[in-house]
Amino acid sequence: MKEIKCPKCKETLADKSVKVCPKCGKKIHRNGCMTFFYIFLGLCILVAIFGEEETPQGKTATSDDKVSVIAEETEKAEVKEPSFMDKIRSIVAEQKGVVKSLSQGSFFHPDGKDGMREEPRFDGIVQCENNDNVVDVICHRISRAKREANDTTNGVQIIFQEKDTGRKLVIGTISPNGEIVMSQQNPTYNSRRKRWIESQFSAWDGSHSALEGLIKKGMNDEDSYKHHETTYIEVKNKDIQAKMQEVVKASGQNYKVDIDDIVITCVFSGKNAYGARVKNTAYGLSKFKEGKVYLLTVE
Repeated sequence: MKEIKCPKCKETLADKSVKVCPKCGKKIHRNGCMTFFYIFLGLCILVAIFGEEETPQGKTATSDDKVSVIAEETEKAEVKEPSFMDKIRSIVAEQKGVVKSLSQGSFFHPDGKDGMREEPRFDGIVQCENNDNVVDVICHRISRAKREANDTTNGVQIIFQEKDTGRKLVIGTISPNGEIVMSQQNPTYNSRRKRWIESQFSAWDGSHSALEGLIKKGMNDEDSYKHHETTYIEVKNKDIQAKMQEVVKASGQNYKVDIDDIVITCVFSGKNAYGARVKNTAYGLSKFKEGKVYLLTVE
């Protein structure tokens, strides 16, 4: 072992544990702990010098910075563009609806050449509020999502159900080019057209006030007008449209009948020029898009 000498008188110390030189009385200091301290300090300095690296911005990157960068790069790698079905679910959720089912398949329909054409399509069932404003927003946003994705291949068909009861309300179909068509409306479906029809007729006796006003203008004694019964026909499809167009033509008028219009029949009575009360039938046309009512004829 290495000899220990007194730093003052150079006396060799046999007892290495002594703290005072027995010859001159000089205090003896041990340097083992200080040596360890200086070695540890030197290692820390080396790590500080060679363990840092410069980032592209010129800032020193610590170990925490490196972990953060790795985490960010991993997160970016894991983030994926939401699929079209994910977008549909998100659109429905924004309107407080629920997607009960959603799948992608094919739909076959006539190609106009005595054959069948296959069309890729997303089919789904959505439960939402019984309100056509909610249904319209969902359909239009899905159509917009298709345009933004440049998707002109897939169609979309959704069966809308009432959220509380599960009762079918209407079917919304979005063609590959984004055109929206609503079909198979349930009578309970709360649509603008339904509200429009209900607003035209009296809840008291079912009369149509606008048509009655037109009828009275042509009467000999409008104060004698008496309502008996009012009925109407909804123009729901092209077959009804063609039949009602013939009714209009037979009345001598040239108004165009469109799908969603209604043709009204009003049975009433009034006094003629001789004071006798006679019963008559009037026909009217109420235009949904124009919001106008026309008197066709009185028989």
